Amino acid sequence: MKLDDIATHLVDHKVPPVHLWHPRHCGEIDIRIDRNGRWFHEGEEIRRTALVRLFSSVLWSENGEFYLKTPVEQMKIQVELEPILVVDAEERVDGWHFRTQFDEDIRLGAEHPLEMCECNGEQYPRIKVRYDLWGMLERNLFYQLIDLALSIDSEDGHLTELFLVHDDDKWSLGSFENP
Repeated sequence: MKLDDIATHLVDHKVPPVHLWHPRHCGEIDIRIDRNGRWFHEGEEIRRTALVRLFSSVLWSENGEFYLKTPVEQMKIQVELEPILVVDAEERVDGWHFRTQFDEDIRLGAEHPLEMCECNGEQYPRIKVRYDLWGMLERNLFYQLIDLALSIDSEDGHLTELFLVHDDDKWSLGSFENP
């Protein structure tokens, strides 16, 4: 598969079949994704949206490391928190749908769970996007979901847990101690 073939997948909003590729590891490339989903190369932000979209389509995670993967090579990159940013969500008839910064539509469910994680003592929500790649919910989106959440107090009243709900499905948005 050539770069043009990968680009063709993007026109159709499909991700290339990176899970089928078994290239050799070729070292590292000075690309970094910051905690806000911005991509940098050699310290400078990559501002070409089409290029970032192309790179994101060949993202791969293996043993906690992140790579740009093509059929012939795999180059390690740095990711501060999660490699994808989730920027929007809406409840539809068939459940909650989330949208990434690259316009990927993800329906919350068993294949794409929502979970709370912790980094440096701070909790943040993330959703599985594809393969072993997760997307962090943008802070503003998280606050919007908290406003829509169902809150359930513990039996002793000391803890409240927030849930995103659709029909019989519910996903935790975290908990807090009551004063």
